[in-house]
Amino acid sequence: MTELLADVEDSSRFALYRGVIALAWADHELHDDEKTKLHDIITLHQGLSDEQRASLLKMVDEPVTMDEIWPDITSAQHRARLIDLANLMFQQDGVICDSERELYDRFLAKHLNSLDQAAIARDIDELINRQADLREQREADLKDYARQYSLIEKIKGVFKKD
Repeated sequence: MTELLADVEDSSRFALYRGVIALAWADHELHDDEKTKLHDIITLHQGLSDEQRASLLKMVDEPVTMDEIWPDITSAQHRARLIDLANLMFQQDGVICDSERELYDRFLAKHLNSLDQAAIARDIDELINRQADLREQREADLKDYARQYSLIEKIKGVFKKD
């Protein structure tokens, strides 16, 4: 089961980088700056195998669309990362054209609509409660420490022995 989950995660990560290639082709042209940035991103990413990296580098010159790739990006984190990378890729040629802006807006909306907002709200509430519990425990520990080592407590201890 763990291996299957790893395969799904790996497949989604690979699709993420295919998505970055699709972003570079959003205006139907691959500019030199975009190609250089793609090579940098693919080459420097440590989560890819050598085989995946080589395969992606070969795919750079082949036009692909986000509509083809998006369904393969199954991880919400990978989708969010791709949307973050969109701004980086779209700025490489110095001009963010209407088709790039439309693509960004459309896939951002798709991503946001795919998120389980109730689960996110529950996770945030749980985190807030854990932080409050930790803060209370820390305060109790500090008070206990202060009682143990304060001068007044030591003086009280001296007088209690009699």
